[in-house]
Amino acid sequence: MLQPWLDQGLLPNLAAIQKKGVSHPLNVCLPPVTSPNWKCFSTGKNPGKLGVFWWENIDIEKQKITVPTSSDFYGQEIWDILGAAGYKVGVLNMPTCYPPREVNGFMVAGGPDALESGFAWPDGLEKELKEKYQWRVLPKTIDSLNANNQAALREIYDLIEKRFVAAIDLAKKYQLDFLQVTVYLVNVLRHFFAVGEPILQAWRLIDQGIGKIVQEFPEADWIIFSDHGSGEIKVKFNVNQWLKEQGYLVLKDSQRDFQKNIWLKMGLHQGNLSKTAARLGLKDYLKKHFPKLKFLFPTPSGASAKTAKEGLIDWEKSLAVASGQGPIYINYQLSIINYQSLREEIIYKLENLQYNGVKIAKKVYQKEEIYSGEFLNKAPDLIIDQGEGTHISGAIGFKDVFEAPRKWMGENQRVGIFLAAGPSFAPGKLERADILDIAPTILQIFGLPIPEDYDGKPLL
Repeated sequence: MLQPWLDQGLLPNLAAIQKKGVSHPLNVCLPPVTSPNWKCFSTGKNPGKLGVFWWENIDIEKQKITVPTSSDFYGQEIWDILGAAGYKVGVLNMPTCYPPREVNGFMVAGGPDALESGFAWPDGLEKELKEKYQWRVLPKTIDSLNANNQAALREIYDLIEKRFVAAIDLAKKYQLDFLQVTVYLVNVLRHFFAVGEPILQAWRLIDQGIGKIVQEFPEADWIIFSDHGSGEIKVKFNVNQWLKEQGYLVLKDSQRDFQKNIWLKMGLHQGNLSKTAARLGLKDYLKKHFPKLKFLFPTPSGASAKTAKEGLIDWEKSLAVASGQGPIYINYQLSIINYQSLREEIIYKLENLQYNGVKIAKKVYQKEEIYSGEFLNKAPDLIIDQGEGTHISGAIGFKDVFEAPRKWMGENQRVGIFLAAGPSFAPGKLERADILDIAPTILQIFGLPIPEDYDGKPLL
């Protein structure tokens, strides 16, 4: 999507960086999702060393599904190393950082997981951001985002612009040596719009913001990257419904379906309740004090996601259960005699699964093929690399295995973008670029030793 816009001169500042520096498609960790890939960047480590593999962690042995916070990730981050060496650091709007913590500078947690309060360190910075920049983690109108809601689009564009204004001001105020800025909302737009003007307009604002910040600090090194790529959704694959139909997932017989149907008839589903809470100014309060409340109610389609799945699964009988966008966990105790043959059976079925000509999986990996480290035993046993045009939902309760895309039109893919320019980057070609390589590259720029347990290597 981006390269034609660069070639057409629609994103002149990004094009200038690409021309005078280096660029390369960026390989990211599977699953190619915001969490854990932002932490893969900041630690230089694969998820097997971080202990978090998606927006939920499934523990079949304990029969628990949990939603991780920033404190659930293991591993020292790049700003910790730089701060310990005496450098001033700023982290602005990065996902997976909520709640924020003390650094030698400042940290502002970003969406989608941060709340609208308690998102900034040190004390006083949150108030400054709200008063001076009308800062919000997520737009007020995000629950009503669509092509016809121009107010929602304008709010997103306004927030994107102000990210860069605040970045420049804070970099000067804190006299930073290192600044990391995330523009998360372009990812929101990419999910809601497959192609078109709303996405281009956001990238034009990003390009202008990059131009201004580069102009303010002309001697700096610049690294521009995404935590994943994206593509248009052609089919939605409800993986847990597929596991159920294949006999791998067993659900409990309960009154939940009866109760769910009553709630749906009354309009008591996550979509309507989220909009109502936002309208009443209660959304942030409920998310902070009652984080599981939302998941007690079904999605608009009647499915149950994340922690709500926990009570629906018959853990004693189920051989497998999945998260969204790739991870599948296998009940090792039930499959201990034929664990490997079960994995190979599921891999074979998924890699040969198609719907209307769309391959569901490019490839299905066994965990030891892509992960390593002390949390390998907690990792999903299989990880699907989603096929082009496929979005995998991990919710439970869908009637069909395959559906047409509805709310989400764009889905994450494994290959993102990487551009870099500045005194440390001579123009030329890179032979590779991996999200795990960025942290060691930054340490090399600062002349600091690279930890032995890093999985990435410097790109210089």
